[in-house]
Amino acid sequence: MDLLLIGGGLVTMLPLLLFSAAAQLIELSLLGIIQYIQPTMQFLIGVLVYDEPLSMLKLLGFILVWIGLAIYTIDGLYCHRQNKGNSPESSTIEEDDKEESDVSYIEKV
Repeated sequence: MDLLLIGGGLVTMLPLLLFSAAAQLIELSLLGIIQYIQPTMQFLIGVLVYDEPLSMLKLLGFILVWIGLAIYTIDGLYCHRQNKGNSPESSTIEEDDKEESDVSYIEKV
């Protein structure tokens, strides 16, 4: 029984470690979107494969969540395309300018 408990811990730990390592390789916004895929797949498998009951309220919630995700994704793409046109030189701040702005902010406070 003790070996089964230890083995269960190892089986649980391995996917979490792999997820943690993989999550560091992609952007957090992409990771957030990807994390909606798994519950959506569970939802679809439950409804389509196992014939789980689907009330109108649950369907409405599912649709509203995905509408929100679509809006978030479209806004992210729009902002990305706008920022892509800006040159990196115009968006950087010189160290001296940054120090001066920090000092003036501190003096105002």
